[in-house]
Amino acid sequence: MIRIYFSFIFTILLAFISQSSMAQCHITAIAFPKEVCPGEQVTLSASGGCSYLNTNINWQTINVDVSFNNPCGPGASGSHLWMGSRNQNPKVLTTDYVNVFLEGGVIEWYMRYGRQQDTGTCNAPNAPNEGVALQYSVDSGATWHNFPGPNEEPVGNMDSNPPFTTTTPGTGSYWQPHFSPQEQQNSELYYWNKYENKIPDGAVSPHTKFRFVQLFHDGQGNDTWGIDEPNIKLPYGSLNVEWEHGPNMLNPPSITLPKPGTEPYDTCFIVTISDTINSASDTVCVTVNPIPKPVIGYEWIESDEILFTDNSFTANAGWANADTQWYFDSAATPSSSTDKSVLVTYNSPGTYTTTLEITYKGCKGRSTLDAIITSKEEKQQQTNDFNVYPSPSNGKFIVEIPGKVDSEINMTIYDTKGKLIATKNKIRKDQIRFDLSQQSPGIYLIRLQYDEKIKTRQIVIE
Repeated sequence: MIRIYFSFIFTILLAFISQSSMAQCHITAIAFPKEVCPGEQVTLSASGGCSYLNTNINWQTINVDVSFNNPCGPGASGSHLWMGSRNQNPKVLTTDYVNVFLEGGVIEWYMRYGRQQDTGTCNAPNAPNEGVALQYSVDSGATWHNFPGPNEEPVGNMDSNPPFTTTTPGTGSYWQPHFSPQEQQNSELYYWNKYENKIPDGAVSPHTKFRFVQLFHDGQGNDTWGIDEPNIKLPYGSLNVEWEHGPNMLNPPSITLPKPGTEPYDTCFIVTISDTINSASDTVCVTVNPIPKPVIGYEWIESDEILFTDNSFTANAGWANADTQWYFDSAATPSSSTDKSVLVTYNSPGTYTTTLEITYKGCKGRSTLDAIITSKEEKQQQTNDFNVYPSPSNGKFIVEIPGKVDSEINMTIYDTKGKLIATKNKIRKDQIRFDLSQQSPGIYLIRLQYDEKIKTRQIVIE
């Protein structure tokens, strides 16, 4: 909390004087959007700056009977300046000259209007022209300019007892009073609340003055108001901005994020702002979700593999928590589906294309597979290549190759996601025993390769 000391200069001047100036930097990093797919762009930005809190500024009052004994309740920091009145207009609280040598300064303060509707020390401003305005001058006070709008009341405290917390500071140059006691009771203007305004670029000069002014009031003791903790924050010097990935500006160019693999990952960006005295940093992170790799049954099989079926097959998607969209040839029933598993039927044998789209957290992946629909006779001929039994099994089963084995056979077993489970190479016998009882229950694919041919069967483990 800022320490403020008061002293009278003659009968109409007052100075708020503290012991030092405090340099500080602040920065907030922003990323949009915060969740993306690989290959999408992210826009980074940052807001903030460096300044020193100039508390060595003299404030003077004009045409005011000043009180410091909390006539309308405690202020934001204990003692505060309560602006009574004389018969003269206007009532003024003004600074000496301030050297505003760079753009980007800020003025902040606490303020409230008197609320009681009587002739005491808390008599309320209640006419449209009895409010307080914030102004600046760059010509020794000959001309005063209003701070730019919008004129917004603060959002926050409506309590007469500290601490006073303001959610959104008031902004602008003029805060019009409310007429009725009920309106005043429901307005943050009539309670201690924080206000904050950016110093206009037009106020940049070596001899700038700022003032709070009430141009009109109803005379002695009327239309009172209070000010507390007035602070002027001014830029200190040259500003340096550095993002960890290279750019040296508050709003760097958009960047494209790379593919992460099969799992989501977070990538973070750090921005640092500094001047010749202080610095501050902030970090913002973006989540990059993977592009799904859809599984159509045994999607990892080479495209020339066939699905041995009797004019139908079941298509299975391997992404339980994703949106599924199937597309089948027009001869299929159904021609499309959003189910995780769907039975597809064709009227006649042939080669048909199945397409699966998976959308997961906004990221879409697509895969296709040619399904060769066979007749019963064709299927029976193919099953003579090799048999698997029993199926379902408890994990122990036999692969039988009918007839004479004339060449070396390589055999591999995969799960439905394409993970290699077991292999046996250079087989030269007609029966091979397997034990997969340690594997999880499910469907597994057995792949037989010989004489430049590839044959497949499935085994169900319960």
